[in-house]
Amino acid sequence: MLAHFITATLSQKRPRLVIVVTLLLAWSLMGMAEDQKQPLAPPVITEGEGFIGLDRMITLHGKGLKEWQQQNPQKELQVYVGGILIPDAEIILSKLADDWISVILSRDSTKADSRDAWNRVLCPTLQFLGKDWPKVDVTLGRKGELPLITNVKLEMRVIYRGWLWGWFWSMIALAILLFLMGWKTDLLRDDGACLPEGNKPFSLARTQMAFWLFITIAAYLFIFMVTGDTDTVTESVLGLIGISAATGFAAVMVDAAKNTGARLKRDEFTRISKTLNASNNRTPEEQAKLEEANEEIARLNELLQPSASRGFLWDLVSDGGGISFHRFQIAAWTLIVGIIFVHSVYHSLAMPEISATMLGLMGISGGTYIGFKVPEKTN
Repeated sequence: MLAHFITATLSQKRPRLVIVVTLLLAWSLMGMAEDQKQPLAPPVITEGEGFIGLDRMITLHGKGLKEWQQQNPQKELQVYVGGILIPDAEIILSKLADDWISVILSRDSTKADSRDAWNRVLCPTLQFLGKDWPKVDVTLGRKGELPLITNVKLEMRVIYRGWLWGWFWSMIALAILLFLMGWKTDLLRDDGACLPEGNKPFSLARTQMAFWLFITIAAYLFIFMVTGDTDTVTESVLGLIGISAATGFAAVMVDAAKNTGARLKRDEFTRISKTLNASNNRTPEEQAKLEEANEEIARLNELLQPSASRGFLWDLVSDGGGISFHRFQIAAWTLIVGIIFVHSVYHSLAMPEISATMLGLMGISGGTYIGFKVPEKTN
């Protein structure tokens, strides 16, 4: 219609009106173009300051960052570390006028997505604990959009080196303390009277308790140093420690019951022996009974007096008759679950969620050990 109007105007020889109409049309088109202005091209992150770590602040710069942010300010800004979204990072826009944006790399331990994101960021870096820290890409992005292109790599520092060495030497000291106390005292040895020569044999149940104590303390402190979390002991780990404690308690009770029964029998045979020894005219039957009582007293004394230790590993997997399968079974499963435990802590920065099946297996192993311990010979 506009073209028809211009043609009719020209046919009527009104050039001035044509010029006016053309100018108005051009002005209208310019206004529409301004209203439909194309969005700015996303900036590129070209500079960065700081290093990556929990609750650390970094600062990122990109030319045109201010205009890009102000073009769509209602959209939430997000930060990416190594291509992984950090969901609880705090964005600070106080330096936005100079195209700088500051970020506090926060972590909310109560949120699963925050924990998982940081675990994915931190765990691959643990392999550099004794080396130079690696550098990883850092960038920004709007929620629901692709992250900005970045040329920035910042150093990832998982933990203070001083804390790491402090933890390492503390665990070495704890291991040495447990070893010396277990070797020099009865901390990890069976109950019973002191031997005239040698030491009492090592207790499998008490050694298992010490094993889980050491691993749990080391894992708890390591996770705390890296993440700052304090509520890291899972229900399954608590159940595992409970099974170990119950096994140790039951083993002590079985040993105490066996010793109590043996002492009562010894006292009874001792009374019989004294009575028969007091008689000067013993019948052949009484003489045979006296000899039987003395033999039982000697056997029970030997039962109540355990033999000396024959070495740490031998004591753990053997009874008086040699290596026993039920002892080997509980020792093997304890070692296997311990390796899985350490692997989980190192690769996921969390104590493992041990399945009910595995806990049941550990409980069955402990129960089998206690069941066979009732008739078990002394070491």
